[in-house]
Amino acid sequence: MKKLKLVLVVAFMLALFVGCGPRSVPPSGVMPGMLISSVEYPSMQSSVTNFTFKGEDIEILGPVSVSTSSTNILGLFAFGSNGYGELMREANKKYKGEAEGLVSIVFDTKYTNVCFMLYSKVTSNVSATAVRFKRK
Repeated sequence: MKKLKLVLVVAFMLALFVGCGPRSVPPSGVMPGMLISSVEYPSMQSSVTNFTFKGEDIEILGPVSVSTSSTNILGLFAFGSNGYGELMREANKKYKGEAEGLVSIVFDTKYTNVCFMLYSKVTSNVSATAVRFKRK
């Protein structure tokens, strides 16, 4: 009877872990592990709006990059910042408030987790080219 209970408990725990695990595989990489993960992926972040600019439309200020992260502990506490807003703040800091937009944005994302909800961290390395629009 004790062995049966143990088998049922182990089976339940495995089903729980598999059922609560990540369901999608990030691009060009393996699925994050159920117990411990530390893998890096190119992100699928992209703009759905495309513009064609002529040389006289924009002034290229130069490259900008930032590394951001967000953390979740026990599935109860989450904090951090990932993404475009941090990159734009860095562009304006680097180019003294003259950056009006970003082009050619590239994200690389690293996922780190331990036992699903126990501890998770996502770090994004984001780079782009800062631009300023010329007014006519």
